[in-house]
Amino acid sequence: MIAHLVTVVARSLPWSVVVPDPAGVVPAVPDVEAERRAQRRLAVSTVIGNSVVLLLGWWLWRRDVIGVDAGFGPAAVVDFVLLTLGMDVALYLGHVIAHLGRLFPLAHRLHHRFAYVGPLTLFAVHPLEVAGLGGVWLTVLALHRFAASAIVAFGVANLVFGALGHAGVDPLPASWRRSTVFRWIATPALHVGHHWFPERNFGFYTTLWDRLFGTLVAGYDEGRGAGAPAAAGAAPGAAAGPVAGPAERS
Repeated sequence: MIAHLVTVVARSLPWSVVVPDPAGVVPAVPDVEAERRAQRRLAVSTVIGNSVVLLLGWWLWRRDVIGVDAGFGPAAVVDFVLLTLGMDVALYLGHVIAHLGRLFPLAHRLHHRFAYVGPLTLFAVHPLEVAGLGGVWLTVLALHRFAASAIVAFGVANLVFGALGHAGVDPLPASWRRSTVFRWIATPALHVGHHWFPERNFGFYTTLWDRLFGTLVAGYDEGRGAGAPAAAGAAPGAAAGPVAGPAERS
């Protein structure tokens, strides 16, 4: 519901654009409704799994394994930056590992099998991935005593990044996307490009690790400042259209 709302609001902005697929072609989907039903079932499973992670986090907090500070101000801003960067590098590494040959079919391939990609696809993941992501989240929280406001802010940012990255809607004006800031902060085109080129664009919130380890797909920087930013790797002049991922890519 919230992911869908984020997408609707983003699409309503007069300067927002839909990130086109690399070829400007939407692949054929045998049964869109069947895919939506499958994604809804997985989303329910993901919500249940995340609820278990939340309860486990509460249990760890009660036992002082996880500490949370109250308050706002500069310290909370620093905590938000640390939390975002910590999760970004952890999720980048986990994402790369999930795509390794023998591991990919076990869990992550399920997320990549959908030809119909929308906000709900954010939650269409294997239960093993829910457990893995939950474990990463709780581990990061246990390593540092973050401000509660920073944790809430990160949760909101995570949902917005995920929803827009799967809906393929970029709500930012082209002049903003061309700025140095968004050379490093990920735009929706980063994750859209990953669904088309699974061996590239493993980052979530920044492009830092993709740049550092050479996994950023060619053409990302040229495309992010265009009127309709190409999904990374798109050919110049590709027509804009609804975002959809390949039915199966390894």
